[in-house]
Amino acid sequence: MRVEKSRAVESMHSPSCEAVTGYSAEGFAADPYLYIKMVSPEYYACLDAANWEHKSTRNVLYLTTLSD
Repeated sequence: MRVEKSRAVESMHSPSCEAVTGYSAEGFAADPYLYIKMVSPEYYACLDAANWEHKSTRNVLYLTTLSD
């Protein structure tokens, strides 16, 4: 994830990400917030806090939804 001025501007994913998430690398490239949209709602606050602390080295565990 590349962030500029506190905004996600680019995320880079390999073609194999589609096998894991159901979303293609092109889908991630077209929407830098796709990884956030995939997060299950009950984990959003935790992920959001971790994003604001992006220099943190702590691990964050969350669940995601898969593409249809």
